Amino acid sequence: MSPVGLRRESIVLPLINAGAPTGPTPLRVPRILPLQLPTIGHKLGFRHWPSAFLENCMNPPPVAARPFRDISQDAFYFDVEGADIDNPTQVALNKFIPLRTALQFSNPLDSSVDPATTGRPDPLARPEAIPAAQQGATGNYIMFVSQPFRDNPPETAKVTLLYCVGSEINRHGLEIFFEALPDRVLISVPGREAGWVSPPAAWAIGITPDLIDQLFTTAGLATQQWQVEIMAGYSTGYRGVNGTINNGLIPLDNLKTVIFYDALNRGDDPTPGTNTQSMLNNLPAGVTTVVYDVSVGTTKPYPVTFPGTNIVIDLITNRTNLLGLVYARILQKGVSDNYVLPAEVPAPLQTLIDNGLPSRGVLASSSARAGIAFGGTLDDWANLPANKPAIDLLDATLLQNTANLVASRGLTGWGTTLPGAHAHDGFMAEFGWEYMTLDP
Repeated sequence: MSPVGLRRESIVLPLINAGAPTGPTPLRVPRILPLQLPTIGHKLGFRHWPSAFLENCMNPPPVAARPFRDISQDAFYFDVEGADIDNPTQVALNKFIPLRTALQFSNPLDSSVDPATTGRPDPLARPEAIPAAQQGATGNYIMFVSQPFRDNPPETAKVTLLYCVGSEINRHGLEIFFEALPDRVLISVPGREAGWVSPPAAWAIGITPDLIDQLFTTAGLATQQWQVEIMAGYSTGYRGVNGTINNGLIPLDNLKTVIFYDALNRGDDPTPGTNTQSMLNNLPAGVTTVVYDVSVGTTKPYPVTFPGTNIVIDLITNRTNLLGLVYARILQKGVSDNYVLPAEVPAPLQTLIDNGLPSRGVLASSSARAGIAFGGTLDDWANLPANKPAIDLLDATLLQNTANLVASRGLTGWGTTLPGAHAHDGFMAEFGWEYMTLDP
């Protein structure tokens, strides 16, 4: 387990300040200290620092008054940590923030918005049913452009559109999968869940070429040519995929892949319904569809038929393996960020952590991508002799207790206490590389 407070650029030693209601005050110590921090273990054997001070630094208690992580900018994973610290939360900021472009746009699927505002068709074939109080609202669109892309822009950018809830680029640390790509960008399109508004309602949010052009222009790439090759719907984002395609918002000539990230639903809103089947029927020939099946509530048999090649990733059968990986990674970071005490980590999950968790992006979710994964599959990892005994101890009670702990400390950025919801939330952070960054 990495020692608490370890950063790339410096060592942050949290000093407990009894007079500060917002939590520990960080002391930034240059790396030229005459000591060498190991990457594992807590018994460091310093000779030049008082033992009580070191114990406090390396094992500080969680601070109840400290805010939970900021879902829009804090690093939820070690591999996206930057050198700067978020003062309210005392968590490292996401290192990819400088490479993001974020703009507020009106929804092209909102028929109450002037078509010229978004460049949408008029009229819309299937406009969204949006409550009057929410009509005309804007959403936050985010584009990530890697440094290699910015240094030498390609003639044509490959665009991956991720229709999601809103914070997934940051919460799931997805930019790490695009960091080295010289010709592909990631754009997240926000979504709306029924629990967010009153009266409760959910609807799709789309994107148009005009909005994509504005993102590139704001990113300093005003003349960039682009083509959409991948469209992915995560959770409520499936609505946006449906709405964008069914209303002809963007050209599909170069589309290669459509991904359902635990989001294969009939899509009966808006009228006339069966919007997912309509979307599939509108796909050009040769498009591959990929279904990640994680939630036990997914309708079986699937409520649609697929016109072309369809790949199904079954993460229900081996969901204990998935939760072992997801929870071990979440708690390892939670301890490092001082939201969880080491003693609170269930023993089997601590064993998985101590055995060394695989880097994100090296495991495949299934045999479908095993041939290009550096670390084999999720099941390969779970069945390693050192890991399998711990995985076998992850019974329903332990998983529920872990879910409660994760929720109580805000470790995923939202408050669900359902292990199944954490599987739904965590799998894309592990396997988003498989089909969002590559041809099918």
